Amino acid sequence: MSNTQTKLKILVGPVWTVGLASCLFKAYSICNENENLDLKIFSYHDGADVRITSSSSFQDILLQLGNWEPDLIFYQEVTSGPLLKGIEDIQIPIVGIITDGWIYVDKIKQIIPFFDVFVTCESYIADFLRSHGCKYIIEHPFHGYLPELHHKMEGVPKEFDISYIGVKFTENNSPIYAKRFRYLKKITDYFEGGKNICIKSDTFGEEYVYLLNASKIIFNYSPTDITHIITSRIYETMACGSLIFIEDTNTDAKKLFKDREHCVYYNDENLLELLEYYLSHDEEREKIAYQGHLIAPKFSLDNQIMEIIEEIKSINFSDLTNYNLQRKTTLPDNIKLIRSFSILYSTLSDLSSAKDQLYSNLSSNIDLSETENSLGFVYTSMALSQGMKPDYIKKAITYYKKAVLRNPDSVIYLFNLAHSTCLLLPFKSEILFYNCLKKLENLVNDESIFSGMLHTGYHSDIPVYLWIYDSSRFAFRWAIYRLWQFVMDKPSYLDLLRKTLIAQCWNKIGEILTLKEENVKAIDAFYTSLNHIPDDAVIMAKLAECLSYTRNFKEAENKYLQALKLEPYNEKIKEAYLKMLKRN
Repeated sequence: MSNTQTKLKILVGPVWTVGLASCLFKAYSICNENENLDLKIFSYHDGADVRITSSSSFQDILLQLGNWEPDLIFYQEVTSGPLLKGIEDIQIPIVGIITDGWIYVDKIKQIIPFFDVFVTCESYIADFLRSHGCKYIIEHPFHGYLPELHHKMEGVPKEFDISYIGVKFTENNSPIYAKRFRYLKKITDYFEGGKNICIKSDTFGEEYVYLLNASKIIFNYSPTDITHIITSRIYETMACGSLIFIEDTNTDAKKLFKDREHCVYYNDENLLELLEYYLSHDEEREKIAYQGHLIAPKFSLDNQIMEIIEEIKSINFSDLTNYNLQRKTTLPDNIKLIRSFSILYSTLSDLSSAKDQLYSNLSSNIDLSETENSLGFVYTSMALSQGMKPDYIKKAITYYKKAVLRNPDSVIYLFNLAHSTCLLLPFKSEILFYNCLKKLENLVNDESIFSGMLHTGYHSDIPVYLWIYDSSRFAFRWAIYRLWQFVMDKPSYLDLLRKTLIAQCWNKIGEILTLKEENVKAIDAFYTSLNHIPDDAVIMAKLAECLSYTRNFKEAENKYLQALKLEPYNEKIKEAYLKMLKRN
């Protein structure tokens, strides 16, 4: 990058999540010690040079910076929140940092014109960006560890044989992590009583670092059949001097770390054997952990950032003059909608901002049916977060009705109307779900019936949009998992979405029939739902409960056991099953 100034001035932000903000602030502060760099951070959290809110624009930030003019903008978490207002008017090169891009492929497609360079650690996303005309793509990890936090602690005994520290397992976990769930159950069942196993969630900071230090082996599993990413846990474990077990499908990890030299790669067949071996061969385990610890400094977060900056410096940004003009001075309507939806999906705690943005769209006549549909979503979410407040549900129903009247062909709008109506008047919603089924059962791959949101590029988020309402969350999480696999194959995606919607319509009809004590009809409805999505543990449990009402206890027990096989740690299903056994 051609730059005659003594220091390269980089504006960094925004940062949405509190935990990530703390890490990034520290890493960038280390980078800022470099005499050739001058970094300033804008964020939604304390500690930044410029504190912003959901209503802030790029112009507001630049105004607060006064005479300090950046040469470059590092846009963090491009997929985590709405594009900042005013990005379309910025004539400074913008680098988009993509993390967890595998979740947000369609959003990335929409925001490509607003960025000059992308940084991603995901080869799949890099290929996707190239296929959409992106010229400058830097493939580089943006995960790392913080040396001042993640380090070896002297005198800490290895009190745990095997540890996993990460996502908590509940009924609401995404099935993307179902394989991790099964691996951990396999480990705990096999070593039960014989080894000291630690499985912790919601653990951060010093406690997290202590557990890494106090463990002989740290277990890691990422959904690498989709992502092929290296998690921060891998770097942090090595920095703390413990042995990391990594899934052998992680091709990106294999580019950096050698098996039995820096880590141990495992698979379904050899996991337990390898754990047994390295727990009984201390010297070999500690040697590998030591070699991993020696290579770890290369992967500190500040080093990763500095390497990315060096690669960016090699780009001649004068070549991007015409490319920058893709950022429109007038933001397209579909991007305004995406900005609204981004607020919705990024943080449900900021519903008021989403509502304000949507009302602004409404007053500007921007895609009225989709805006009304999204307002229904906002009010439903507000109702659910405030103890099922009837006034909010009534407003949601009003806006969903308006959306349905504007676009009567959209099954999404009708489905949402049925769901919100079910919250307040379940018996009246039954006919709406049947109407959804009429639209769906003769449908193969007609995209128009799923409008809106398909045209905005948010079709991979529709299951999230629907899942918010439903007690059977696993079905929609399952759908999202499958959608990522089909994201480049729209016919397969639409057919899967159709099946998922049919399953959920029958599920809700089954619930309504159960309330009406029409248990035989309800059983048929739940069976029909499971024909479309056979792996939904919650619907399976509803079927089991309904079978018990008809005194078909043997079949009810069978269905409860099937549900628990799908979700062994689902406490609600366990409780319902035990209650049935006690009753009978």
